[in-house]
Amino acid sequence: MHSIDNPAHAQPGNSTAGGQALRRYISRTPWVGAAISSVVVFLLFLAIAPHFSSTESLTSIAIVAAQLGIGAAGVTLLMIAGEFDLSIGSVLALTSIVAAFLASVAGLSVPLALCGAFFLAAAIGAMHATLVLNAGIPSFIVTLGGLMFWRAMVYLISGGYPVSAPSDSLILSWMSQRFANGLSMGLLWSIVVLALAHWVLSSTKYGNWIYATGGNPVAARLKGVPINRVKVALFMTTAVLACFSGLVQLGRFGTVDANRGASLELEAIAAAVIGGTSLRGGVGSVLGTVLGCLTIAMIRQGLALINMPPAVYQALLGLLLVSAVLINRGIERRTRL
Repeated sequence: MHSIDNPAHAQPGNSTAGGQALRRYISRTPWVGAAISSVVVFLLFLAIAPHFSSTESLTSIAIVAAQLGIGAAGVTLLMIAGEFDLSIGSVLALTSIVAAFLASVAGLSVPLALCGAFFLAAAIGAMHATLVLNAGIPSFIVTLGGLMFWRAMVYLISGGYPVSAPSDSLILSWMSQRFANGLSMGLLWSIVVLALAHWVLSSTKYGNWIYATGGNPVAARLKGVPINRVKVALFMTTAVLACFSGLVQLGRFGTVDANRGASLELEAIAAAVIGGTSLRGGVGSVLGTVLGCLTIAMIRQGLALINMPPAVYQALLGLLLVSAVLINRGIERRTRL
């Protein structure tokens, strides 16, 4: 699926047939660079990290990628529509703490507490969308403010101390159930969320609207695409998926602290960009984001196996992100020639 009248897909009259075919292929498969990067990263750590290909290591990679993938799915759809959300880590922490607080302190049943958390996430997403669309504030600024504000609310509610969920909750246990092979329900939830996001983008009218909204909003509006409704729905979806990821983690660990979800927003954006999603909107894919999540998870696991400090992970992720942006910009320029 591609944006309406997106100039990135215009075909030059003076190019050879082979060049046109190559550019069409690149524009329709923004995840190719991510696939190459993931293979390179895998082979690199296979050579230098002991036991990198062991069952335990691969299981750990899958779990880390799954945790990131749920939030990154929403971020990817929103970025394709031309907007950003830097607040998902704070939203994850806030909604998780609210759910735990409602269930363990306020005495609500766990299902009601979870519904309250989802409602709060949807309201936050709608609030962000309202400020972006009605007040005309860039989404980068709105959600950057949200990142700081909602994290402050987490500290005010928790007092900086961990909040525990009811230990006998069947629904939380089921949401994060761990299997004998080391995998957990979190991986299944991630697969379901990412598969649904891929289906929406590739096989539905709404997916066309998302690409059109980010690719050429003027033409999209003229052709009847409800741009504002698309963006409101995506802001809400992104916040709700962040909440869902947090609740899965709450079931897994049983508690949530004030730092839960820190840097999630940056890793989610990095996964999307590594996967070929354009910072300008209109280009991207869920498959690319999946590869981006796997690349990040492999880097984290590989560095842990060779006992590198966390700062090295941050440095490599930053370099990979900048490199991905440069590659994506180069591809965009070539597809416009």
